[in-house]
Amino acid sequence: MAVRVPLEFAKSTMRLAKPVCDADGRVMAGSGSVLTPSVLRILRRLAIQTVAVEDGDHLAGWETILPLADELGLLAKRLGTVERDSPRAELHAALERRLVRRAERLAAEGAPGEPPAGVTP
Repeated sequence: MAVRVPLEFAKSTMRLAKPVCDADGRVMAGSGSVLTPSVLRILRRLAIQTVAVEDGDHLAGWETILPLADELGLLAKRLGTVERDSPRAELHAALERRLVRRAERLAAEGAPGEPPAGVTP
């Protein structure tokens, strides 16, 4: 199963599940490519934030990016009931905005044919 992983947690034994393209749409690393140290270095220089990798089942939950609905559910669970106009409500709203913006950014970065982040196929 493919999972999206922040580049900082990508390991040199992982394989890409989706191609990584530059801003002009050129493929920098194709689907199935092994993330060797040199490939990881190139992706960092391109300021790539996340990659979709195959078989990420062995990764800890904090090393992957969950779909948006799951992230928002976890946020609600962590903060519990929040009273309106409280500092906790402001924190909840700020974190929710951050998660939504990240999902939108990941969807925009996605390779052609890749479902938007936060949407499970």
